[in-house]
Amino acid sequence: MTRSPRRLREQVRETVGEQVRDLPLHAVRLAMFGVGRALLLSDRVTRDYKEITEGGGVKPVLGRLRDDVQHTAVSVVETVVEAVRGAEEEPAPAPRAARTRPVPRPAERPARR
Repeated sequence: MTRSPRRLREQVRETVGEQVRDLPLHAVRLAMFGVGRALLLSDRVTRDYKEITEGGGVKPVLGRLRDDVQHTAVSVVETVVEAVRGAEEEPAPAPRAARTRPVPRPAERPARR
């Protein structure tokens, strides 16, 4: 069943109207999120600086940063994979031995003269 252009236009107008009404709320949420993140970052930098200067050294701070980067990278990859695949289920991972097995190459032929 096809929709009439008039009904389609009304639906678009309603949807856009709802989104426009929510813009101020989204702007406030974004600002509060930014302020919260800035405060968390400044607190963490202050804590790391104290740990470095009070004798803990740089190694614990770098280790924690490395772990955070790895965790974030895994999280981002999972989110992207989930978005790309959509609602599809992930295939079961191949057994470890099957994934590391080298691919056989065709036998080399002697050069013709």
